[in-house]
Amino acid sequence: MAPDTVGGGAVTLALGHASRWPRTPSVFVVKASLIGLLDRREPLTIVRGPRGYGKTSLVSHWVRSLPDEVSVVWVSGRTAPGDDAGPVPSLWDLVADSMVGSGLLQLPENGASGRTEVIHALASSQGETCLVVDDFDQVRDPRVEADLLDLLRRFPGLSLVLCMRDVASVETVLAATIDSVVIRPIDLLLDAQETYELAERLGFTLSGDDARALHLETAGWPALVRAILTNGASPHPGRSGIAIDLQAGEPFLQSVWTELTDRRMQRLIVRTAILDEFTAASAQLCSGLRDVGATLQLLVGSGLLMAERFQDAVVYRYAPAVRHACLDALRRQDPRQFRVVSRRAAQTHTAQGRSATALALLSRASLWEDVAQLVDAFWVELVAESPDEIAAAVAAMPSEVLERHARLVIARDHLLPLHKPAGDPADHSRSHVLDLAAVGPASVERREVFALPGVAEAMEQSLAQIAILRMTGDFMAARVVAERDHDAVLLQVEDLRNDVRDELAPVLHEWAVTRLLAADLPGALSAFREAAELAGEHHHPAIVREASVGAALACAMLGYLEPAEAWLAAAARAPVGYDQDPTADKIVATVRGIVALERIDIEAAVGAAAFDVPEEAGEFWALAAMIRAQVALFDGSHFRVLGEIEAARVDGGVPGLREALLVAASVDLNLAIGHFSRARTAIAGFPQSYEITGLARARTEYFSGEFARAVDVATRWLKTRIYAPANRLDFLLILTGAEHARGRRYEAAVALEEAVAISLATGLLRAFLKVPRATLRDLSTEVPRIAAILDREGLADAAELFPAPTASAQLSEREREVLESLATNASLAGVARSLYLSSNTVKTHLRSIYRKLGTHSSVETVERAWELGLISRPE
Repeated sequence: MAPDTVGGGAVTLALGHASRWPRTPSVFVVKASLIGLLDRREPLTIVRGPRGYGKTSLVSHWVRSLPDEVSVVWVSGRTAPGDDAGPVPSLWDLVADSMVGSGLLQLPENGASGRTEVIHALASSQGETCLVVDDFDQVRDPRVEADLLDLLRRFPGLSLVLCMRDVASVETVLAATIDSVVIRPIDLLLDAQETYELAERLGFTLSGDDARALHLETAGWPALVRAILTNGASPHPGRSGIAIDLQAGEPFLQSVWTELTDRRMQRLIVRTAILDEFTAASAQLCSGLRDVGATLQLLVGSGLLMAERFQDAVVYRYAPAVRHACLDALRRQDPRQFRVVSRRAAQTHTAQGRSATALALLSRASLWEDVAQLVDAFWVELVAESPDEIAAAVAAMPSEVLERHARLVIARDHLLPLHKPAGDPADHSRSHVLDLAAVGPASVERREVFALPGVAEAMEQSLAQIAILRMTGDFMAARVVAERDHDAVLLQVEDLRNDVRDELAPVLHEWAVTRLLAADLPGALSAFREAAELAGEHHHPAIVREASVGAALACAMLGYLEPAEAWLAAAARAPVGYDQDPTADKIVATVRGIVALERIDIEAAVGAAAFDVPEEAGEFWALAAMIRAQVALFDGSHFRVLGEIEAARVDGGVPGLREALLVAASVDLNLAIGHFSRARTAIAGFPQSYEITGLARARTEYFSGEFARAVDVATRWLKTRIYAPANRLDFLLILTGAEHARGRRYEAAVALEEAVAISLATGLLRAFLKVPRATLRDLSTEVPRIAAILDREGLADAAELFPAPTASAQLSEREREVLESLATNASLAGVARSLYLSSNTVKTHLRSIYRKLGTHSSVETVERAWELGLISRPE
């Protein structure tokens, strides 16, 4: 009998010595925790995981470390192509044959069964024997499990290691009757550091972020990590930041896919891959299968699917790379079914209140009529929360479909330009100067201010169209004449029925309130303005007053002080004769308080501090909290307001607008009381997609002494479309202070000159208390007008709101990472491991840090970093 093939059936992979055991990959990450489990040498050890999870490599590596007195017998249950010349040998024949090769058993006599010979060999053995059965789930003999249990009970010196891909009764039944260890798929997965180590051994030096991204996309599947790296790029030892092609892993995933013989499982996988996460009910809807519970459990057991329990439901998800590969396969192989599955998945997400996700799914499947229906049904929600998804759909949609649907035409021509993501380059084709008619009531005298670039005209036209459509349902009633002269589109509504026009003001006011509650101040301002004017024309005094008050609040928070006062005056002129909303009176007091605060009239600013709404109001409550935080900088109530904000953030953490507002308020309060490290912790890792968080980041860098970083952040944001003069003024003054601290007087003076111009146009003064007065006075030679501003009543005697910036060292990003790791690791080796660096590299960074901080030891360095706010002190 040949050593590698028995009768044309199964393969005997190894005999008794290491040279005949399966080869351990030269590039292999050893998981010490798993080696420890194997070292326990329980009577039964089960190692289960899909193909490519490293089961065989792990056990092969481990058996090589066993003492010489332990005899290892290794066989595989996987069968080779059949041979009609003879029967396929049983598992016991394979084990007996391996024992012969290892010297544990003499050649069996004719007629003796393999099981009998194995029992004889074990009974006569004086030492310990470890039997490894790879691919155990390929063994089809139903009696094997009972026979194995019998052997384990009869021979104390025998230990059994079974490697398998799928859940079998040996794990659920046999392991429950005897001492055992079970290593499951989740145990075999690599963590982020092990992913980094594997890449490094393959010749790729990844950055920490790249390693974490690769781990996230693959869920730590070892063979998939290998496939993506080795198929997608060439290694560059010593170079980081390589581009990782996740599609490079698809050939490996396809090979795994071909081994799935269960067609029901295949169907479930491809039809649920459309979903980023799903429940059993969602899987049933998308797959069309009646009972998916057992299949889901098999997928979870095999490691292809991950499950987490949230409250009363179990949520399933695939590794992103697996999901994308299955999705592409379905799109290529069965486009019709791909559309069916996409439609079902969209229905599932819509039922869960995730209309934006549903929109993306329908767009990806080119189901354009479904897209139009979804936009019609969830228009307000999608425009308010997911304008980018609508933009993507409109950009890809065929024009013949788009032009049959009114709201999509609106999105294409009018509304979407106003919802460019924060941070996009500004539209320099438009003027940055508008007159007060764009923000104040029509009766206000026109004069130039630093205002919203091009927002008012387009938003007002869009809102009018929205209102008409909602009232009539007939797009033709709102004839649009496309006269594109200087990007202006004129909406013709003169031929609308009078009763419809009479209802435009209430609809626009409704929209304006929605925008205000979503903290979209520019959108709210334009909508309130239009609603107030229409309400005046059609005799809705209640809406005139409420819309005027809403416009006043939006103006005040954006930094338009005179228009805010003009709107309050318009509200006061509104005819009486209806029950006035008491909330409006509260907002009137708040607006007056904000205006007084910006003009540094502290006694009159008490109304701003009283601005409070129920926390259930979401973003609107966060706006109110942010205003109270600004008042706290003057009245000394820092800790009380900070406590309220931090308590509100406990259950949050989602990087949306509400959390962004609270983070920005927390940063200002922490900086004001000198807690630089806490301010940095609050803003660290938060997406910089909002002006307010960009401002918080720039201010934190400035007051922490990281002047170059402050300049970078402020400069990047100043190149974008900033709708609020108050925010632009803040960015300019941070840029002024940071450039001055770097010795760049010319750049500082240019920024300060623009800041002064904004202040003179709007009356904003409070921002000048957020940078050291000495810095501003020092630039009065280059910017003479700053002296007059600093000497104004209120500003001249007011205290600065923040401590002077610390003259901290200008640490590089890597030096800061080393410093943060040093604070939590007791040794240089620990720092090196945590950052995936060599010890010599860590020492080089430390020498640079010592020099910059003027310290001489790691302990002294960490203490100094805490004092300067460069790193967070442990709680």
